[in-house]
Amino acid sequence: PRTLAVFDYNPLDKNLAQELVLLGRDYKADTLCCDNPQTEGLLIYDHISDSNVRLKAYIAMFHQYTCQVRDLYHYITHPPIQIFYVGNCDLMDEINNKLTQELHGQAKVVLTAYRPANMAILDVINPICSKGAALKTLAESLNIEQNEVMAIGDNQNDLEMLQYAGFAVMMANSEESLLDKGFTMTLSNNEDGAAVAIEKYILQTH
Repeated sequence: PRTLAVFDYNPLDKNLAQELVLLGRDYKADTLCCDNPQTEGLLIYDHISDSNVRLKAYIAMFHQYTCQVRDLYHYITHPPIQIFYVGNCDLMDEINNKLTQELHGQAKVVLTAYRPANMAILDVINPICSKGAALKTLAESLNIEQNEVMAIGDNQNDLEMLQYAGFAVMMANSEESLLDKGFTMTLSNNEDGAAVAIEKYILQTH
């Protein structure tokens, strides 16, 4: 049954989150906040650039999980789940380099880049958070051994999850940084690679 139970929660520091919003304004980057962990979660934002067509389309498609506020800085009165930026790859690389140099362990910065589409997402999260940590917590709560876990990923933000899993599968269209990690490769996203991997390695129907 679907319970929306929270197994673990490690939010971002409130003051740091506010500073990150101001940084986004300095760089004219579209800045969003993940919040409301007691439900399915919400994406909070105050403005999206007209040029950010993909982000606008995403928000329109999942509007029930988004909320536009007057001022994101003033909205953050408590520790949020995370702050993230969405934009072209050059801008996200620039912000990533700055934050990597300046945060000094206050938070973890994870870049997810789709370079053929010139789009990237830069997540800033609590330093102990990762997809790998979340998968470990979930597996342990279900009494599933690490060697019984399969994970599928295609980008840098999936790396710790893939490293945790007993069996790691990467998509054929994965970010270059994953290609030399020795993970098993499936087909691309456009070729239903995740479904193929599940059928082949779990259901064993291939």
